[in-house]
Amino acid sequence: MLSPSEVVYGGDFLSRDDVAKITPIVTEAQKKQSEAWAKMREGGGEMDRDKMREERIKMTAETDKKLKEVLTPEQGVKLDAFRKQQAEERTKRMQ
Repeated sequence: MLSPSEVVYGGDFLSRDDVAKITPIVTEAQKKQSEAWAKMREGGGEMDRDKMREERIKMTAETDKKLKEVLTPEQGVKLDAFRKQQAEERTKRMQ
């Protein structure tokens, strides 16, 4: 499992205080995502990738909103850049 700072943006620019602030947010988000994926798997058969993507996007937006409440504006910009990079990497993998 990734540490909260790795989840946010590769571990850059977070002080110990920052990590302490975001750890509960990231931990809760990871728990919710795991529960959501487990619930989707319960039905058996193939998982609905479109629904999974929609849920991931929704959960990421909720998590980022909470993170930005405790991060500095500069850190929020870096978080946005990291999320953009993640999206680009996902797109490349899907090709």
